[in-house]
Amino acid sequence: MLDANDGLEALQKFRENADKIDLLITEIMMPCGMTGSELARQIWELRPNLEVVLMSGYSRSLLQGESNHVERLRFIPKPLDLSELLRVVRRSLAGRRRSPDEDPGPNGGIRQIEGAGGIAR
Repeated sequence: MLDANDGLEALQKFRENADKIDLLITEIMMPCGMTGSELARQIWELRPNLEVVLMSGYSRSLLQGESNHVERLRFIPKPLDLSELLRVVRRSLAGRRRSPDEDPGPNGGIRQIEGAGGIAR
């Protein structure tokens, strides 16, 4: 799992690790002026098929007026329900291609990071 403080840092980390990332989970509203949907747009220029999950304490209506890429985004409202988050992550990763020798392990390779409240592969 990689984390970033804002969209610019997330984009830089993505560029450095693009081949290792299977899913982007981001907040809609972030510091430094880049929104989560803008981050998704820029990442899709590099990896058009990457799954993206947006989360926010604000309404999904913030996405209205965005370009037609919005229907590709999965949305999770805050406060987060861990079971809903896991369901969305599993569904998002389900279509990802695996190499024949890759063992996903228990729970499809998804694990909870104790104390961090995060998800990792």
